[in-house]
Amino acid sequence: MKLKIIFLTLLNIIIFQIVSGQASGVKDYNRYVNLFTGSSNSRWQMFPGPAMPFGMVKLSPDNQGNVYNGGYEYTVSSISGFSHLHSMGISGLSLMPVTGNFNDGIDMYKGFAGPAEGPYKNMWTSGYRSRIDKKTETARPGYYSVELLDYNIQVELTATIRCGMLKFTYPKSNASHIIIDYGFKCEEKNTILDACFKKESPTRFVGYTKISNQWIDSLVVYFVIELNKAIESADAWTTLPYTGKEDMFGTDFRKKRPVQTNITEFRGKGECGVILNFSTRQKEVVLVQTAISFVSIEQ
Repeated sequence: MKLKIIFLTLLNIIIFQIVSGQASGVKDYNRYVNLFTGSSNSRWQMFPGPAMPFGMVKLSPDNQGNVYNGGYEYTVSSISGFSHLHSMGISGLSLMPVTGNFNDGIDMYKGFAGPAEGPYKNMWTSGYRSRIDKKTETARPGYYSVELLDYNIQVELTATIRCGMLKFTYPKSNASHIIIDYGFKCEEKNTILDACFKKESPTRFVGYTKISNQWIDSLVVYFVIELNKAIESADAWTTLPYTGKEDMFGTDFRKKRPVQTNITEFRGKGECGVILNFSTRQKEVVLVQTAISFVSIEQ
């Protein structure tokens, strides 16, 4: 009986040591993982951001346009957003933290990311994309971090199977924002058939995007977003087709984007989006919890 008790006690100790990673000979192999491997000249499905094994959410930075090797390119020193789905033909829910003025109450003149090569920040043809310092970019299993130079915002990401956690550390600003771009650029050229946003409270927002592309006739990506901070307002925009002839320096910055201000609900299609507005103190942390479903908002 005593031997049985001793055996079970030792067995429990060994199991505890193995689980806690303290058993002799157990190594932390995570330190050998380079998540940037394969992220240059590669496909949409190759990304450095956090994801669980067989996880639905693959939360990662994007920095390219609608090109064959779209998504994340290691040699590009800018970021256009952090999106939640990176599977073959599937994309959804891109968030981008920014500061500054993006609309004048009539036109959302920076309602586009802009090209990977710039220009950036306050240039008159630029979008909301930000440069990054590659020295600040870190990726390890379950974690990604980078500093957005043009906004002085530190971004940190992690993910579960169907949820994301984004930590944005802002500078002091009376014009801090989070951009939800329904028409963000990815490898496949998506058509936004329907987009929905609803403010359930100053800290909780729900909605969906219905997309189609060459692989998908129709896919709805439902989302829930919760913040640890109440927003002051939300605006929405819809991009109108460009019908002019002038195309020097591109046409994205020439398109009209009528703004709906102080919204609680929004429905749109095509290139459209929502911007959440609030103020921040120096080094204030805004935590963003997200959840994704192909079934419904409730699930």
